Amino acid sequence: MANLISREGRNRHSSIENTPQASVGTAWDVTKKQAHAICRENADLGTEIPGGICTVINLELSNLAGGIADLNVGVFLDAACDISAFGEMTGTIQIGKTTATKGSVSIMVGVPFPALADHSSVYVLCTAKTAGTCTIEKSEIQWLM
Repeated sequence: MANLISREGRNRHSSIENTPQASVGTAWDVTKKQAHAICRENADLGTEIPGGICTVINLELSNLAGGIADLNVGVFLDAACDISAFGEMTGTIQIGKTTATKGSVSIMVGVPFPALADHSSVYVLCTAKTAGTCTIEKSEIQWLM
């Protein structure tokens, strides 16, 4: 890791949420969000989203059905999913090579976390872009500090 830090000049961080969210369809349903605790909490300083750069969002999917091909992905600064961190992104689902009902999405972001909120978590929320349903098995956010 020392070579990576010296090459990039930053520390890499990752948060993985593995609480499955079933029956994700074409409507934004905030009950199906995944929370990522990405900040340190300090009683004296409060809680702040780091000033780091989000590099990638990875999603592991299962139960692909109904012709789902693309996923809309949002990262939000509040639990109600009203304050977007980066705007809505779309990723093409890479279907599994041996199991057609499993797949993944990876979205390269490269955008700094905005300093708009005083929270310790961000929330990943997804919808099917045009049709179908899936289960979000896991989501990962990676960022550089």
